[in-house]
Amino acid sequence: MPHQKTFLILDGNALLHRAWHALPQTMTTSDGTIVNAVYGFASVVEKMRADVKPDYMAVAWDLPGETWRHQAFKAYKATRVKKEQELYDQIPMIQKLMRAYGIPSLSAKGFEADDVIGTIARRNKKTKGLQTLIVTGDRDVLQLVDDSTQALFFVKGMSETKLYDEAAVRERFDLEPQQLIDLKAFMGDSSDNLPGVAGIGEKGAHELVKEFGSVEEVFKTLKQKPEAIKSTLQKKLEGQKDVALQMKKLVTIVTDVPLAGFAFDDAATREPDFSKLVEQFRTLEFRTFIKKYEQKAQGSLFQDGVKQPLPAPQQVNGVTVGFDLKAEMHRRGERMKGPLFDIQIAAYLLNSSGRQFELPAIAQQWLKKSTGDEQDLVALYHQLSSELKKTGLTKIMQEIEMPLLPILFEMEMAGVKLDSDFLKKLSEKMHHELDRLTKHIEKLAGREFNVNSPSQLADILFVDLKLSTKSIKKIKTGLSTGIDELEKLQELHPIVKLIMQYRESAKLVSTYVDALPQLVAKDGRLHTTFNQTIAATGRLSSTNPNLQNIPVRTEAGREIRKAFVAEPGNVLLSADYSQIELRIASVIAHDEPFMKAFKEGADIHTRTAAEVWGVQESEVTKEQRYAAKAINFGILYGMGVRSLAKSTNLSQNEAREFLDKYFEIHPAIQEYIERTKQQAHQDGFVQTLFGRRRYLPEIHSGVQMLVAGAERMAVNMPMQGTQADIIKMAMIKVAEAKLEARLLLQVHDELVFEVAEKQAPKIGEEIRRIMSAVVKLPVPLVVDVAIGKNWGQL
Repeated sequence: MPHQKTFLILDGNALLHRAWHALPQTMTTSDGTIVNAVYGFASVVEKMRADVKPDYMAVAWDLPGETWRHQAFKAYKATRVKKEQELYDQIPMIQKLMRAYGIPSLSAKGFEADDVIGTIARRNKKTKGLQTLIVTGDRDVLQLVDDSTQALFFVKGMSETKLYDEAAVRERFDLEPQQLIDLKAFMGDSSDNLPGVAGIGEKGAHELVKEFGSVEEVFKTLKQKPEAIKSTLQKKLEGQKDVALQMKKLVTIVTDVPLAGFAFDDAATREPDFSKLVEQFRTLEFRTFIKKYEQKAQGSLFQDGVKQPLPAPQQVNGVTVGFDLKAEMHRRGERMKGPLFDIQIAAYLLNSSGRQFELPAIAQQWLKKSTGDEQDLVALYHQLSSELKKTGLTKIMQEIEMPLLPILFEMEMAGVKLDSDFLKKLSEKMHHELDRLTKHIEKLAGREFNVNSPSQLADILFVDLKLSTKSIKKIKTGLSTGIDELEKLQELHPIVKLIMQYRESAKLVSTYVDALPQLVAKDGRLHTTFNQTIAATGRLSSTNPNLQNIPVRTEAGREIRKAFVAEPGNVLLSADYSQIELRIASVIAHDEPFMKAFKEGADIHTRTAAEVWGVQESEVTKEQRYAAKAINFGILYGMGVRSLAKSTNLSQNEAREFLDKYFEIHPAIQEYIERTKQQAHQDGFVQTLFGRRRYLPEIHSGVQMLVAGAERMAVNMPMQGTQADIIKMAMIKVAEAKLEARLLLQVHDELVFEVAEKQAPKIGEEIRRIMSAVVKLPVPLVVDVAIGKNWGQL
């Protein structure tokens, strides 16, 4: 833009719809409100403020109801299909956010947003001497482009844009911007249900406008010199002048809309109201934007750009109350004695699907203020304690989560010894393997290329090797080469499986083999952080580094685990609940065949395969057992016919027959699935055997994809959440036994200890006894204990 004051106007409805389609509709707040369009809008505003630095900003909106165009042409937009209500519900959220930015929203009864934009652009040029920049995704506004008006057009999602000035419009359409009106008048617009002139498409319309300049000149020529127009077009134009002129009027943007009450100074760019802005971002749960503006917001935890320490542990009725008490233990270097009450964990228990568990956000939600001081801690304690009692979660808080805090603190302090020399040798070996794979891949490709480059890989697969692009996802840089897309291609060429193998090895090398030695502390041990407030199911997670995701079923994964070792004279001891989720599922669903198998100590997958195929257990093949295992675990995660066929060697028909037979034998499982979905729709939450809840607000959404996702979570959570409760209870019981065993890691169903080598067998049996008896269920809890010098041997 020239160095002249700029008025930037956002096309509200166009950007709303673009964001709705471009960003995942799974972007919701913890109460299930879809906020993807609000996020997209905020991102655009942030980008425009930073890149363009406009002097004025406003947003133009359509209003509900008819406009002058509907009155002039009754069929106008009659074929438009109304979007989900969740799209329109985001408009007031966006407008409220715009007020916090100081950006006015403009609209006029009887007119569309385009007319408001056209009016602003004309006023800018005629009376204000301003440049206008229209930010849109709708090409209709390109007719407004002139020497003082440009349009920044979103051409792909919310990321790729193109700036249209007069030259760019001419290059794209081979017409002047004003002539786009005439082009559309002839060809019509199906999205607005405007027919144009019957029989004249884009090509014919372009020919007419390019040669004669306008609708009026075309019909003047038709009357005075008809031979100048192609005979085929002549016939289509006969008697259509009134239609064409009506179409032209309808597609012409009005530039003299009465904008009552709007003054240009209202749109002058100013600093946002940071306090209101952060309050809005907290409500919307936009963490990135909160972090960006929190320092400037009045009443945040920041003063003069420096983060202040969290308020100290308050003693309330003999209870130590604080926020993130585990972090406080690390600051003190010692465990805190109970009873404890952690504000962060209490807020998480009350809504585990939430994403905002920082103190200001919790205070904002529960106290409607966000100072986060000592008084807030006491007020939050009383408020959250009351809510926990109301929802039956006090026991989970007092008997599981709070006793676990000091145990996790001690695990983080202990760390686990890492053999960095072993990893160094493994790194050399795996880099050599990656080099070998690269050469093999390049040989199959027929040329050298960067295997790590998605765009270069796409060229190899889809241009050089001409693999089918059918059903391959498109992204902003072209065709995707993500893992899901590669799986679709793996049977088409041997290069694909090699690329998948390369990626898996490269990921392990970068994430673990080369990275872990850099994270070893001075004591030679690796210290992870265990999180109680991340996984919505109640599971613990591990970060910095994540030690729960090292593969156990691949050779490379087992090799990496060998680097986790015991100190001299000690061994590592693993205690692992065997098939605990299936055992829990059999109990929750009251499935008699499963419970009988577990009581008899049968191999559950072999038993399932024998039942489904009608053979003796001794006759079950490896493939049959694998299919049974896939469905036994997968059914709780929403596995259907297609997924079963994909994960096994079964055809679609075989997979369907398998599932039908499976549910004949296990009707209680199917009944559980349907019952749980219905209960989730009715209550809005599901819970574990011990009362831990997961709220599923998306289950009431009008967006079917969100409803289906919520139903899958509803089915799975009672099992996974109960498993999380049991392993946490086991950690507490083992700690209470005061065995000479140091707990180092928790990986879902597994606990890893470090013990003296001579005492390991005895301690292992005691841990097995404690973990097996931690809760009484109708089926036995089986614990497998293994002992070795390193984790890979277990």
